[in-house]
Amino acid sequence: MKVGSNLLIVGAIFALFILTNGSGEMRRLGETTYCLESATVDGTCDDPSRTCDEVFMNELKGSSSMAKDCQCQMLSKNSRRCTCCINCNVAINMTPSKQCNM
Repeated sequence: MKVGSNLLIVGAIFALFILTNGSGEMRRLGETTYCLESATVDGTCDDPSRTCDEVFMNELKGSSSMAKDCQCQMLSKNSRRCTCCINCNVAINMTPSKQCNM
């Protein structure tokens, strides 16, 4: 009886592990997964005092966003779109991006 109970417990733990690993990819413990996110903000792309990664980390998501690999696209005279890879743990309803996690 103990062997059956032990196998059932091990099977349940394994099933929980599989279900909580949503992406299906095995990641190292503590490894950060990044999601691609865009935001439209005021300013210009060539403003060194307000880069896209600073906008995400200081104004939109906080320092825990760990914004990286940002790209800026001008939309109008004083409007731009910032697209960055950010920590998925601070992104709402986001899917990990292969572009960000290479």
